[in-house]
Amino acid sequence: ELREDMLVVSRRLEESKVGKLTRAIEKDIIESLEEMIDALQKELEKSEDDKKEQDQKKQQQQQQEPPLVDKLSELKMLRALQLRVNRRTRRLARLIDGEQAKDNDVLQQLKDLARRQARVQKAARDLATGRNR
Repeated sequence: ELREDMLVVSRRLEESKVGKLTRAIEKDIIESLEEMIDALQKELEKSEDDKKEQDQKKQQQQQQEPPLVDKLSELKMLRALQLRVNRRTRRLARLIDGEQAKDNDVLQQLKDLARRQARVQKAARDLATGRNR
């Protein structure tokens, strides 16, 4: 999704479209990158702490491999994705005059958001039902 946003902004800038929509997407990209950096820093700190504990437990549980990403981390990621969809929706809503979007660029962004929302919903359902394992 982040890559898609970057490509959209790149195309818009190549076409000299530097309006509110382009700036809103750019702002979403920056916020998403900042969230990813924060999450990675927290995970690094956590993994350093966990490594010490794992070294001790490793001797006890050599046969059993822990999952790569635990459910709490997956849930946090889903929450972050949902918050991004919500934030983009609010930004797009501010660009719409009246109740119906007419600008093709805004309509395309809304379609993209609908696809993202469907993916978040599927991921949440898969997590809840255990189909992601």
